[in-house]
Amino acid sequence: MSEAKITERALAQAMKELMAEHSFAKISVQNICCQCGISRKSFYYHFRDKYDLVNWIFYTEFLSLIADKEYADAWEYLADICDYLDKNRHFYLNALSVSSQNSFEEYFYEVGRPYLLDFIEEAFRGNDMLWRHRSFFADIPLQNVIRWLQNEQDMTPQQFIATAQEVLSSIVKMIGQQSENKAQPKPNDQS
Repeated sequence: MSEAKITERALAQAMKELMAEHSFAKISVQNICCQCGISRKSFYYHFRDKYDLVNWIFYTEFLSLIADKEYADAWEYLADICDYLDKNRHFYLNALSVSSQNSFEEYFYEVGRPYLLDFIEEAFRGNDMLWRHRSFFADIPLQNVIRWLQNEQDMTPQQFIATAQEVLSSIVKMIGQQSENKAQPKPNDQS
C-alpha cells in the first residue's frame, strides 16, 4: 500500500474514532491530526477539509465498491446504500448533523442522484409528464433514506426499502393515470 493511502486511511480512522465520541461540529482538523499523529500539512495535502474527509470515507467504503456492480433496478441500489448506512449509522448521523456547503448531505445527493436518474429515466421513458420531473423523483428516495437514518425507526433497511417501494410505486402510478386522463380528449358537452 502506498504511503499516501496509508496516510488517508489513518486520517479516516482518526475521524471515525473522534466521531464516535464527539459531534462533527466540534471536531477540528487539528483534533484529527493529533488523533493519528499526522501533521496538518499532510492532512491538507490529502483533503481540503474535514467534510472532504467524510466524503472520501463514503466514497472509498461504499461507492468505489459498487462502481462496477450491475444493479437490476434502483431498489437494489438503495438497499445497498441503506445496508451500508445502517452498519455505520452513528458515523453518518453525526456527519448529517451539519448541513452546509461541502457537507456530507450535499455530497450524498450529488453522488446518489446519477445512479437513480439512470433507472428513473428508463422507467419514465414514453411518459412526458413523468420524464420532465425525473430529477424530482430521483431526489425523493435519497431524501427518504436520510430521513429513515435520522429517525432511527424500528425499520430494518429491508423493511424501509419495501415500504418506500410500495409508496413510490403507488405515487408514480397515480401520477401516470392522472396525466393519461388529462391527455384524453373530453367529450363535447352538448346541452
